[in-house]
Amino acid sequence: RFDPQEEKRLTDDGLVSGTPAYMSPEQAMVHNSDIDARSDVFSLGSILYEILTLKCPFPQEDAQDVLRAVALGSFPAPSRASDRKIPPELESICLKAMMHDPASRYAGVQDMSDDIHAFLERRPVSVHVDSAPARAWKWISRHPISASAAASISLVVLFLCLGTYVVQRTR
Repeated sequence: RFDPQEEKRLTDDGLVSGTPAYMSPEQAMVHNSDIDARSDVFSLGSILYEILTLKCPFPQEDAQDVLRAVALGSFPAPSRASDRKIPPELESICLKAMMHDPASRYAGVQDMSDDIHAFLERRPVSVHVDSAPARAWKWISRHPISASAAASISLVVLFLCLGTYVVQRTR
């Protein structure tokens, strides 16, 4: 059912084609020769933005204002637009997808998808650099048996070394 409040998200007939809040800047500026797979990446980034924040990245009141905001690339980072706890990896994916310059975005949807899958599998994503402890924690959570075995072996070696040291000191 059509909601009149959502009308601001739609373009008028005869202008640009699509939903302004999910258009790439090159679509909003009607640079048709610049439209390619990276335009789709921008649109998916806008959808991810709304999933993360529960807010539209371009909340302006009418379609022309939305188009201007999209063309300028002016939107707050997801973590600033919402009180929700947004994983930094997902924010980085979203921001990469929504870069104003198409050359700075993911080259295609598959690249973005790969990073989302990496996040879901607790692997590093290409657009976010984790600290060493965060990388270690992700590895441990992906490989709990290997991590437990390594910790157990390390403890055995530590106790053997300590035991050897104590025995030699008492002689």
